[in-house]
Amino acid sequence: MKLTKLIFGLIVFNLVFVTSLYCQTTKKIKIIKDFTERPVNYDSLEKIYPTRHIDERFRNVFLVVRQYFPELTNNTIDLKFKCNSSRTISAKPRVNFFRGKSVRKYFIVIKSGSDDYVLENELNAQIGLIGHEFSHLADYSSKTNLSLMIFGIRYGLSKQFRIKTERNTDIEVIRRGLGWQLKSLHLYLKSSEIDEKMKEFGY
Repeated sequence: MKLTKLIFGLIVFNLVFVTSLYCQTTKKIKIIKDFTERPVNYDSLEKIYPTRHIDERFRNVFLVVRQYFPELTNNTIDLKFKCNSSRTISAKPRVNFFRGKSVRKYFIVIKSGSDDYVLENELNAQIGLIGHEFSHLADYSSKTNLSLMIFGIRYGLSKQFRIKTERNTDIEVIRRGLGWQLKSLHLYLKSSEIDEKMKEFGY
């Protein structure tokens, strides 16, 4: 009798677990074609995602993008300007072997003097660009500190791996619901590829 109850309990648990996963994976993504035509309550978003270390010029874009990456809600994400940055804009984790990935800090780094690379774009394109960097952070959030170090070595040494990573990052931006914003930029995917992925993800 006890064995029967145990088996029944396990079956119910598995059904609930599978149903929960299904609901998460089929949840309709929030798709907005043009944020310039959509009012956004930035002050309300600020209460959820504080931007005290974000340059005021980038504040609104950061607030919009953070909504699409709920797994990063509890992580500190700052904006930095660096003179010696090798890339115009990049996403960086702060690896600390004494802290877990759930409280890991991240940075969006912009090369000093390259502010216009982001700001000269219209709002939709700015969101697509920052969304691309946040997609990198979302990927980092699933990695251990050791995995991040190995990833960084492979990214730096292999052009093929680097291109594949950036293309997959663009695909993740689309999957999150920022396909229209990415389409304003054409970072790593061709326009036809973006259209194909947008259709695949239910735009």
